Amino acid sequence: MTSSDNSVPEIAWLQGFFCAFGWFNSKTDRGYTFTFDVIPKPSSVREAIGQHFAGELKQLELTLLEDWPSACRELLTEWLFEFNSPAITPTDHAYYELKDPHRSFSLSHDYFREMLLSEVQQRLAAAVKPIAVWKASVALRRWYECRYDDIVFEENDRVLYLHFGESD
Repeated sequence: MTSSDNSVPEIAWLQGFFCAFGWFNSKTDRGYTFTFDVIPKPSSVREAIGQHFAGELKQLELTLLEDWPSACRELLTEWLFEFNSPAITPTDHAYYELKDPHRSFSLSHDYFREMLLSEVQQRLAAAVKPIAVWKASVALRRWYECRYDDIVFEENDRVLYLHFGESD
């Protein structure tokens, strides 16, 4: 049995979840893309990522993440709850603020956000069995994102590419 055989349901759950939260965080002039792609690994993680970007990759920098669960938790916290993030300027705040005056929305509460993060991390841990985890910084021949974070889970026979991005 390959690593991909026993993790398919978890990967499918994560793909749907990340797609939904990308839409959930999108605004009228800012779109969010959260993806979790499974890529065959021909001979190296670099080659797999190059194929993933279909020849558009100009530059790739990979930084090893020693404590990937903590790094992922930080990124999940930042990106999944972007809808509730503090504004950069007072104008942004007035324009983008998600109003929940009675705090009746569960994700307005730290307790429920922590529960959600724990669920996602458990599913991520069940889906990946990495030999190495990398933070990827990419430059493409085409537009990529205004802001992004990419995490690469390298396994023996595949690469799982987790992408969080924002574009206007």
